[in-house]
Amino acid sequence: MTNRKLRAEVEAETGELTLVPYLDILMNLILFMILSMTGLGAMKVINATRASGQGSGAGAPVSVVIDESGYVIRQGEQVATVPLRNGAWDQPALKTVLEPLRGGSRLLVSAAAGVQFEVLVATMDAARTTADGRPLFPDVTLE
Repeated sequence: MTNRKLRAEVEAETGELTLVPYLDILMNLILFMILSMTGLGAMKVINATRASGQGSGAGAPVSVVIDESGYVIRQGEQVATVPLRNGAWDQPALKTVLEPLRGGSRLLVSAAAGVQFEVLVATMDAARTTADGRPLFPDVTLE
């Protein structure tokens, strides 16, 4: 009888499923999938084109340069300036200068090294709509 009891205990121990190797394989697969997904996200293609300043006319992009003296607006070979008014950037005058230039072209905004970030953001916001709320340049690109 004792021999049967031992045989039953040995069969019970050997029939048990060990989960540790299975969990090791699953963890390795999960880590591999996570790393491969982040790698694919880092390698995605960004469609960006750099605008050339060549050309003149309505098809050429409009660029606004913010510097210490005010705004310099260029489209092709046309150049306009909006000087500072009472030491501040004159955004209503900028809207007035940009309004005739909006015909299907893009707006590129760049700033000199000493210009504060708030001025850059305010200029981008000012260039998006006209004074009466119509769209002026809805897509503004930083250069």
